Amino acid sequence: MELAKVCGIIGCSNEVSVYVTEVLHRRPINQNAFCLEHFQTFLNSIDSKHSVSQPPSASVAGDEILFDVELLCFFYRRDIHQGDIVQVHLREESGSRAIIIEIGYCEYSVLYHLLAGAPRSRPLTHQAMASTISSLQALLKDVVIDRKDEKEHHFSAHLRIEQGNRAVLVDVRPSDAISLALSTGAPIRVAESLLLSSG
Repeated sequence: MELAKVCGIIGCSNEVSVYVTEVLHRRPINQNAFCLEHFQTFLNSIDSKHSVSQPPSASVAGDEILFDVELLCFFYRRDIHQGDIVQVHLREESGSRAIIIEIGYCEYSVLYHLLAGAPRSRPLTHQAMASTISSLQALLKDVVIDRKDEKEHHFSAHLRIEQGNRAVLVDVRPSDAISLALSTGAPIRVAESLLLSSG
């Protein structure tokens, strides 16, 4: 698919800086291309599109408070120095705090096709993981994004799996955690400490 080169806002002829895919109820609903100025306008409009109607849903895991989050959109841009950059915008459900996680373009492609419900002839990694969990008579309780390496500037996540009376934690990349959650319908949760540190 050829990407637009000019901002998608009518009357604007500026060069595209960011490509945006909006998501609602885990389905892609809109794709746009923005210059920097109109991308900022789009960011400012996100909260008005997703108004807060009830208190955020929270749970506790050990010493950490976890909040359910929803996937709002992907930001994709091309950088001549860093190559393709994709950011995932996650915001707490019925809340206003959010975090943005950077992933690779290949991971974004998997997530987008998963959201769009595109059929695959062979199972991908997240589908194989989901089948493995099910085959072991286990349940994916949720996926939790709970740490950030400040030095490396990347996030870490865990799968929380229940198998009978046994609880299992599996360390994974956030992109894999999100893919698995979208594939199985499991909740996506973020530690409050990350939401607080992200402003």
